[in-house]
Amino acid sequence: MLDVSHTGVNVGEALAGVICEFDLMRSSDIAVVSDNAANMDVAAKASMLSPHIKCFAHTVNLACQKGVTVEGLKALLSKVRRIITFFHKSTTATAALKLHQNTDKQHKLVKDVSTRWNSTYEMLARYVEQHETVTKILSSSDFRNNVKGIIPLSPDDVSDLELVIKVLAPLKQITTIMFDTKVPTIPLILVFKMRIINALRAEDNDSEVVCSVKNAIWVNMEKRYTNLETQEFLYVATALDPRFKCLLDLPEVKREELYSKLAERAEVIDIQTESTVHDVTVATPTSPRAGSSSGSLPSLPRQPNLDENQNKLTEVLCEPVKKKAESVMEELLGDVYITNTDPAVSASEQARVEVEKYRSKKGGSIKICSTAFLFELQDIKQKVQASSAEQK
Repeated sequence: MLDVSHTGVNVGEALAGVICEFDLMRSSDIAVVSDNAANMDVAAKASMLSPHIKCFAHTVNLACQKGVTVEGLKALLSKVRRIITFFHKSTTATAALKLHQNTDKQHKLVKDVSTRWNSTYEMLARYVEQHETVTKILSSSDFRNNVKGIIPLSPDDVSDLELVIKVLAPLKQITTIMFDTKVPTIPLILVFKMRIINALRAEDNDSEVVCSVKNAIWVNMEKRYTNLETQEFLYVATALDPRFKCLLDLPEVKREELYSKLAERAEVIDIQTESTVHDVTVATPTSPRAGSSSGSLPSLPRQPNLDENQNKLTEVLCEPVKKKAESVMEELLGDVYITNTDPAVSASEQARVEVEKYRSKKGGSIKICSTAFLFELQDIKQKVQASSAEQK
């Protein structure tokens, strides 16, 4: 933990120190993930970490905050909070709510908290669920004189709240999915961003309040992850996830360009791997065979200070690995018998073939959430058909 002020410079110096301490430097860039705080932008630049990926769950929460603070919705939220506060403070009202509730929906009213993500959605969803019961209690003779200052919601108000809940529901579910620590979630960022933006399109039955909420969220989300370096990093992560490798949100030209870059990277990795294996093979000592020239590498000398088991382990490690015969013919004829007739290919050709093979295979399951919004199967099917028609 830092015992100094958490300014961007101080945090950046701490990050750089950790990288040096644990010898994490490498030839390629090192990505850093943080929240959307301004000091983290400075810290990422000061520590020379790139690309800087902002936490998507935090990003979605910030967009939601913009949506629920628009002028039209603020008045509705104020009414709902007043009603919920009344029930929280009145034990008789709480008892009446429990008595009149549907047996299948025995729920308390909940109030949102500014620092708790998705709490406004949860408050509105619970209120709309109990609206009829709450209105019945507030209009009864037992409470009519005790609810001064509380303005009941009109049918239009409730209709607006239902539409706002519909807008916020996918954002809550996306936030929940992004909290998952068992699987990588970076491939989901651009996929979910596009789904959110597409879901915020204006509809015919949208009221002025709902349009304002959608527009506020859209404006905030649309400007996120637009840096070219960040976008390329995220698209590569998305392409390498079998569930989303089709990259349907990208134009065909951009898609092919991305996979060409992936093939180039694969070629570099393949060459580096072959070089590393070759260096290790050359550096590995082997025991000289009978009749070999004096220039052969000698076997390791027996170490008197090591026990017998350690010497046996050393001898085993120094012996060349024997290739297991793949067939009787190969065992009998050795190198004369050729089992692999495939011609040798260059690293670039091998990388290209591997990328094409990856793209041609069926993608993985996308059943990571039951919400139909997240993966509009019909929309995806239409895009695939359109893409196939273009290729023909």
